[in-house]
Amino acid sequence: RRASDSSGGADPATVDRLFEWRSFTAAGLQTSVELSGTPTSLSEIRVTVNGTLVSYSTLDGWFYDSATNSIIFYGDSIPGSETQVIVTYPIAGTCL
Repeated sequence: RRASDSSGGADPATVDRLFEWRSFTAAGLQTSVELSGTPTSLSEIRVTVNGTLVSYSTLDGWFYDSATNSIIFYGDSIPGSETQVIVTYPIAGTCL
């Protein structure tokens, strides 16, 4: 069976990503982190894994998914099962 995009044609890249995601999650790797607040500035999001800054990239880095308010990891930047992930970002609010 082949996956299809909305136009009805096969999309091999989507199929590859789906199988890659299933492999990572089956291995216990964390492919995404849901944020507790909504970032007010995407350019100020900082993601570190075990203290190392991770680049914004859909190849080997992270991407912010506004639909799920999550950081999605890709490629070599997908954290292992025993890693510390820290995401910092500004949120709207009032100072007391």
